[in-house]
Amino acid sequence: MWKMIIKNNKVNLSMCIIFFILGCLNLIINNKMCRFFQLNNIVIAFIPFLVASILLMIFYKKEIRTNTMIIINTIVISLSIILLIINFGKLIISETFDRNTDVKNYPRIRKLYSDNEMQYFPAEIPKDAENIEFEEWAAFMQGGSGLYLSYDIDSKNEEKIDEELRGKSKYVLESIEEIKIAGENICVLADSEISEAIDYNSYPESSDKFIIYISEARKSSGDGYWNHGIQYGVIINKDKHRIIYFHEYW
Repeated sequence: MWKMIIKNNKVNLSMCIIFFILGCLNLIINNKMCRFFQLNNIVIAFIPFLVASILLMIFYKKEIRTNTMIIINTIVISLSIILLIINFGKLIISETFDRNTDVKNYPRIRKLYSDNEMQYFPAEIPKDAENIEFEEWAAFMQGGSGLYLSYDIDSKNEEKIDEELRGKSKYVLESIEEIKIAGENICVLADSEISEAIDYNSYPESSDKFIIYISEARKSSGDGYWNHGIQYGVIINKDKHRIIYFHEYW
């Protein structure tokens, strides 16, 4: 049977193989390189392979004129190419513009960063964590990328966490005043989304309700104002007993 299929339907068999390979490549990209696992995108990518397989069996079992087969194959190939281009385009748009807020995607997102960048972020979110918030977005043109994970912590563990973080942080900021001073040298907290995470504007100058542990903060280039840079670390909000992991590039 298979020898006859190969002998009499080489074009359709080639279509099946090519479309199957393209579907598998799309699956690998979704699994290894994408911020989201998009099941619809994966299914759509295999539609050309399924259609080509059906045509292969039909052409094998029924005698169809060569001209008719050529026309059908041409239409299928053309529509399949258009479908795959649109499907891939939607994937790119989603990966570029959509914000990731589903905490289930945290393990996937974490793997996209280096071990050094994720040294503060937990390998997995504690099962007993409450009020979990997660947000991640990709860089686009002049816009930067960011990753945030936060949840409530037991006040009894704050001292232990504080001791661990102090031992491996480059900078430890404990007041709004320190943040403003540091902003000229190591970070631009007021211009980042971290300010919203700690409710920056509601704290007085002498506030000691939070501690910011900065693992890395550096400028991309140039001197003076931070036009582009990177910063990541941890914030403990002692007022709300909450821990906030952050990674920002702008």
